Amino acid sequence: MKNELINQIIAMEWEMFQKTQNVGGRAWCQDDKVQFDANRRAQFEIWDEKTLQSYLHDLQEAESTGQNPVTLKYAYMMETTSPEEYALLKDRLPEISEEKRLLIDRMAEMTASWCEEFAAQYPNLGRRGRPARPLLGAPGITSAQTYCAGELSTYSLETLKNLYQIYEQYAKENRNLFEKSVENEISFLLHKSLKEIESKI
Repeated sequence: MKNELINQIIAMEWEMFQKTQNVGGRAWCQDDKVQFDANRRAQFEIWDEKTLQSYLHDLQEAESTGQNPVTLKYAYMMETTSPEEYALLKDRLPEISEEKRLLIDRMAEMTASWCEEFAAQYPNLGRRGRPARPLLGAPGITSAQTYCAGELSTYSLETLKNLYQIYEQYAKENRNLFEKSVENEISFLLHKSLKEIESKI
């Protein structure tokens, strides 16, 4: 059941990703379905069925109203990466309630902290990934914190609440959710462990 939910979600996201238009034209990653699948599956494998069901409903609801959450995700990120462009389009984006904003900010902060911990433990891998937090003087670079906040901004309140419980459980158990996601992706793509890849970079 869980794998079926993940497959449905990834199929819908891939179609939405294909319809997302970038300012500089089509991005190379829009032609790499294998990488896309591994990246998204790595994240969704961490979620429970309740959260997956809620997010699938979000995607279905968005599709029925003509919205594209993948496009919206990148638009929300522009608040940090391209503030001037964001100012021109923010009024056209779905409004985010205070309750949702609080959950988004908490989880984005937790993600940034986990990313910093990951980079300290796996410095070679860390250098190849996104910076944990927005870099001063480099607004065009998307940090893990910014990316997370942008994506979470497209989720419904129910999905955010469900996902926050997973974040809280990881924190309570002193586990690193960011690390688990990277570990999953490397396993799917390369069938190797984090330590193996870290030692070879």
